[in-house]
Amino acid sequence: MACFLRLFNAFVDESTYMSTFLNVFMRNTNIIKPRILLEFADFHNICNWFNVFIHVLTRTLFILLLSLCVQTAGALTSAPRLFRACLNYNDSIVTIEYSSISDACGSFVEHHIYGSETGTNYKHLYTESTFGANSISFKLPSISTTWSFYFETRFKCNGTDTAQSNTITVDSDPPSISPFDSISFDVATQQLIAGWRPNAAPDTKGYRIYKRENNTNSRIGDTVETSFIVDYQNFSSIGRYTLAVFDSCDLFSPISAAHKPMIMSLQLDSCTKTNSLSWTTYEGWAVDNQQIYRSINGGAFSPITTLGGVNQTYDDSDIQFGDSACYFVRARNAFGISSSSNVLCEKLNQPILPNVNYLSRVTNTGNKELSIEVYIENLGLTDSAVLYNTSTGSVVGNKQLSIGNAFYEWVDNSTDVASDISVYQVRTFAPCYGETSTSQTGNNIVLSIEEDVLTWNDYANWDGNVSEYLVYGYDGSTWNNLSSTSELSYRNTDTTQVCFYVEAVENQNIYDFSKTSRSNEACARREPRFYVPNALNPLSENHTFRVYGNSLDTENAVMNIYNRWGQQIFSTTDITTGWSVESNEVFIPLGIYLYDILLYDLNGNKHRLSGTVRVIR
Repeated sequence: MACFLRLFNAFVDESTYMSTFLNVFMRNTNIIKPRILLEFADFHNICNWFNVFIHVLTRTLFILLLSLCVQTAGALTSAPRLFRACLNYNDSIVTIEYSSISDACGSFVEHHIYGSETGTNYKHLYTESTFGANSISFKLPSISTTWSFYFETRFKCNGTDTAQSNTITVDSDPPSISPFDSISFDVATQQLIAGWRPNAAPDTKGYRIYKRENNTNSRIGDTVETSFIVDYQNFSSIGRYTLAVFDSCDLFSPISAAHKPMIMSLQLDSCTKTNSLSWTTYEGWAVDNQQIYRSINGGAFSPITTLGGVNQTYDDSDIQFGDSACYFVRARNAFGISSSSNVLCEKLNQPILPNVNYLSRVTNTGNKELSIEVYIENLGLTDSAVLYNTSTGSVVGNKQLSIGNAFYEWVDNSTDVASDISVYQVRTFAPCYGETSTSQTGNNIVLSIEEDVLTWNDYANWDGNVSEYLVYGYDGSTWNNLSSTSELSYRNTDTTQVCFYVEAVENQNIYDFSKTSRSNEACARREPRFYVPNALNPLSENHTFRVYGNSLDTENAVMNIYNRWGQQIFSTTDITTGWSVESNEVFIPLGIYLYDILLYDLNGNKHRLSGTVRVIR
């Protein structure tokens, strides 16, 4: 359009030039009029000649300007090239992508898009007036893959001619399938990497990776690369993976066959100094051969053997004490494509046997059972300790040892702690070595009482021996330390003490600690005497109703409390704890309450206590 404006100006300039020339000439005729009049015919000839000269000159300039317009680089001479047409099958909107065009003479007006569902009788479907666009989207009258399109671009530099593009059809052909090359663990990073070759489709847009579970492919990621790092939490979460290709129209190829990498496990047998490897078969292609790679003490991996395609186990006995060995398996198919398993490591430790196996104590827990404790300095291979009751020849139990722990404890409830003296011993064991150490023996203390004379057996075989025996008595309310003695008997003269136990105390041993051993509890069988309070004050220390006395069988009794209307408001079998009316526990109204207590003495005689108690303030 700019060229045509220049041509029009050239014509205007021509007429202006002629008009100027004639005006000048006529003004000058007043000066030389006689001569001019005489030579008028010559003048007419001169004007005709000049007019011809000017006409030829302007026509030459017009031709030159027209040639310049035709030769201008980037003039609009053709429609854009159409690349592809993508159809959305949900809403029938088609998107057409096309190339850019140049328009130096500024003649572009719009693209007219024509389409046909049959390939004939193309109809105008859409108009695009944006010059710099490279794609358009519009709704088709119907959803069909047979639609074809072309552009008619308006206008060329002459302002009237149009340019027509190439014709394309809706892209309905998905890319071909792309199989995995392999899924493999990276030896250095232990990342799980899936890899494949580029798809041959020229408009390939990307690749989608799935995890297949229960015949369902679940999307885990998209990429434009030809590899993908698969996230996994642990080896049990690794599954089968599939792949699909999608193009610029988001058309997807069929999903590929599933691949699954090899997962290796490792078991160390310290006795035979053998690492036993086992692994799952690679899934996705047939395995032609497999190589086992090994690294010793952080060195480079190198192959140690080659196996057939069906092998799934290997035993490596070429390791020594102190070696840390790492392994992985690499499988290859007939085309040389490979996949590596995960890497696993084991260290073959030199066996270190315990320096100490010391039975530190046998004691009564107070619950009619014995606690047996052992002190073991475990620094290496020894992995278990077994407790024996040598009195019966039976195994009480075993413990798994761990480096850093020193004390291990068992509980034995098979012994009658009131009458039986049991002797215990601990033995340690190590793989391939059997028994590695045996402790000294230790026994429980059994206390008996006859007419207020307490006797007990010695606690034997402590390294530090027994420094003293402490005698404790129970007065129905608290335990009291009655005496310290080195003897194995004690005569009690305090008849308020009902029950007793003895505690042996060890001197400091060579391992820089000492322990204690407690006997069973024994109660004196005296003529029973019982009494209960007749008044309680919630605001004073005298706020608990319980049974006081001697020779009480505290484990065989019942206490019931009733209000004055005969309603039971409290019941317990713990007559030494009793019924509390303390104000900060529960509100008990003032008044008279009835009690009914059934109990037994240590001689097995039955007693019943009944009466009333007053709550006052």
